[in-house]
Amino acid sequence: MKSITTAPGFVNAAGLLPAYRQYIGNSEATLNDLYLFITQPTVDRIAFLNANAQLNVQIDDNVVLTNYSAK
Repeated sequence: MKSITTAPGFVNAAGLLPAYRQYIGNSEATLNDLYLFITQPTVDRIAFLNANAQLNVQIDDNVVLTNYSAK
């Protein structure tokens, strides 16, 4: 049976906003800016999430759920 990996989810994405502002060097970045950033699969996003978010992986039968939350 093949497994299905869902798109990453974010629990309390607003909790990542201060770290995002520091990461990009813009203290006026908005939550909307953050959402645009975390929904694009880029090397920068991976680096940001590795440094600032905790990954929680759940497996339900053949579905792999990935959720990030602020550290």
